[in-house]
Amino acid sequence: MPSGRYLRLSTFLFVFAYACVHANFLYQFSIADESGEAGRIFAKYDEQNTDRLRVASRVYFTKASWMFILVLLQALGAAGIKAEQGRGRFDFFEAMAASTTIYAMELLYFFPFTIYIGLNCLGAGAMLITWLLNL
Repeated sequence: MPSGRYLRLSTFLFVFAYACVHANFLYQFSIADESGEAGRIFAKYDEQNTDRLRVASRVYFTKASWMFILVLLQALGAAGIKAEQGRGRFDFFEAMAASTTIYAMELLYFFPFTIYIGLNCLGAGAMLITWLLNL
């Protein structure tokens, strides 16, 4: 398992990046002008961007399921479901690795391959390998 300092820093960076990305998403989707700029937010998922509503619903599904799985695994760990080591079964890093791996698989299933999706898969793979090596 990564050290405490590394885990706190990576958790902070994740939360900060998540907040920045979603603040930008809200701006692009809700506040952007009517010239079509709001639709560009989905270009990183589907460069063809042929059907904005279809892309938007799939983006929402993948983001919502990723967050739901992350929170669920955290709740299971916090609820006292214990592993043999005497700690919660899922700490934040483990829950993040599992939920991000599922998110990356959903991206591959729902969308054509883009650099954004490739980077998500690379990050998920790195977290999954780190988790598995530290079991």
